[in-house]
Amino acid sequence: MNAYPHLFSSFQIGRLWLKNRIVLSPMVTGLAEDGYVTDALSAHYAARARGGVGLAVVEAACVESTLGREGQAQLFIDHPKYLPGLTRLAEAIKSSGAAAFIQLLHLGRQATPDLTGGLPPVAPSAIPDPMIKVMPRALGKGEIDRLVNAFAESAVLAQRAGFDGVELHAAHGYLINQFLSPDANARTDEYGGSLENRSRFLMNITDEIKRRAPGLLLSIRLNIDDFTEGGLAPAESVPVAQALAAHGADVINATCGTPASGLKSIEPASYPEGWRVYLAEAVKQAVPIPVITGGIIRRAAMADQIIRDGKADLVFLGRALLADPAWIVKTREAREDEIRPCINCDLCIGNVSAGKSVTCTVNPYAGRDAAAPYLYGPQTAPAPRHDNKEGSRATWVIGGGPAGLAAALNLSNAGWRVDLFEQEPAPGGRLKAASAPPFKERVGQLKDYYLTLLGRSDVTVHTGAAVTDPAALAGIAANPVPDRIVLATGSRAAALPVPGAERCVSCTEILEGRAPVPQGNVVVIGGGHTGLETALFLAEKGASVTIVEMLPYLAMTMEKKNRRDVINHLEAHGYVKYTNAQVKEITPDAVVLARMDAPDAAPVRIPAGAVVTATGFTPRRELYEACTALAPDVRVIGDARSVRTFADALKEAASL
Repeated sequence: MNAYPHLFSSFQIGRLWLKNRIVLSPMVTGLAEDGYVTDALSAHYAARARGGVGLAVVEAACVESTLGREGQAQLFIDHPKYLPGLTRLAEAIKSSGAAAFIQLLHLGRQATPDLTGGLPPVAPSAIPDPMIKVMPRALGKGEIDRLVNAFAESAVLAQRAGFDGVELHAAHGYLINQFLSPDANARTDEYGGSLENRSRFLMNITDEIKRRAPGLLLSIRLNIDDFTEGGLAPAESVPVAQALAAHGADVINATCGTPASGLKSIEPASYPEGWRVYLAEAVKQAVPIPVITGGIIRRAAMADQIIRDGKADLVFLGRALLADPAWIVKTREAREDEIRPCINCDLCIGNVSAGKSVTCTVNPYAGRDAAAPYLYGPQTAPAPRHDNKEGSRATWVIGGGPAGLAAALNLSNAGWRVDLFEQEPAPGGRLKAASAPPFKERVGQLKDYYLTLLGRSDVTVHTGAAVTDPAALAGIAANPVPDRIVLATGSRAAALPVPGAERCVSCTEILEGRAPVPQGNVVVIGGGHTGLETALFLAEKGASVTIVEMLPYLAMTMEKKNRRDVINHLEAHGYVKYTNAQVKEITPDAVVLARMDAPDAAPVRIPAGAVVTATGFTPRRELYEACTALAPDVRVIGDARSVRTFADALKEAASL
């Protein structure tokens, strides 16, 4: 029996039949080259189509590459020369039974001079974007007509390429949204002022596409709330949706937020699942055409309930399908505990924003899907165990943290006979500590995912195996003579070389529950990613927290949205910070600082009932030489190689 009958029911958009209600959200991947479709881009969409989506909406394609582009690695759809690649892309999606739309975009005032050849960006009015802060040039009426034609010509190209539909990006502060939003549109002609006038650009594009590309379905990605002062709000966006339906639009893809609205358009981990569904529900109650919703939806139960309750007709998934393209197959086969969870770290978004191609912390094959060993099914029962694996090579994996767990599973799936050694009572390593701070429960889900797969694998697990001499493992290993040893022994907390450091407790001891949670005035030494999250953990437990950091800013390398979110929560708790500060001494009741930006200033004394260190980690690879005496092939991965992120550890595990 299907546990989610509403989510997996078929649906019609006009004459187009969809096999289920799941839509792949148009996330920019940075995998295009000079506007052209690449093999990597096609593989990315093909993987998610094979995974079972009903509809895939291809990421934003630029309708005017001179002034409207988003980045160097964006798709273009403003010339017939892009048609062959777009055709291959549409075929790659549709060959697996998914419908295919492509999103059409013009950045307007969000374009930057480095992408426009030094020319000013264009906009409805000469009002700078509050984040880009570049003065745009107001469009003339003739230019507006030309852009209406550009959108329509791009839609015709999409139809020629074989796409079932196009989606106009009228959200997130881009050009169409700029015309709609009062805070960006100060025109006094027929394109400004009243809602009808501000909607005219969008309605003209809709009419022209319907006239020039009959049969092509049209979705509108519409901001229901800009969440900016004076911006588009539901009182106006819902009537816009009604007008779009009257003009022949086939779908409303409800979304919200702009770069200036903070964290509303791409939410960090603290936002509750399904928080923005109410916006789609308001549209659903007002229009006769289908409505799509999404954003921080991770569970099929939530998606099914949205559709069952009539709040929307379809649900989009973005980051969830980046983390696991087989999400749908595993859900249908009641294997939800095998879904690789998105942990909401937003590495994917941070990389693309920095001009790189998409990647994913938990899915090392994101962006290189052609090489991925994705299991789409059907697999209704666990695979048979092969305890002997005659002829297989043997490997030991020493260390059961994220790198070791991933390495053991990857090697076992590749046919190796694997022994995994972990000194703690259960594998997991730093995943346990990383899941303890507020809003990090998805990291705990990642740990559970690995342990579930480990329990269903052929890997022989030895816990409580404190490895000081690898040779001693031969007596307990199922494979006493390994062909390869993978050293994944992780890292240890770095020592703090100051007087009184013995009074400190490390952040991992606190987060793993090996030390009591301190109360009162607590000083956290180290304001990086780990330090911020540890400080928030302590603040949520009632401590008064002060953070000390040597650099000018806290968590400078942390993904921007999650960094802002953690700092917002710390500010709500009234935390105190000292940057450009170096710890000189820790006394029984205080931490003594020197101000690095004011070397002649008197030392600062901070009262401290407890001191927690988050000053980084050092690799644990003392066993390397001993391992090389036992096996001809020794690999060092994860923090044992160099202290970095989960993403680096999992990529190294995948490349063994």
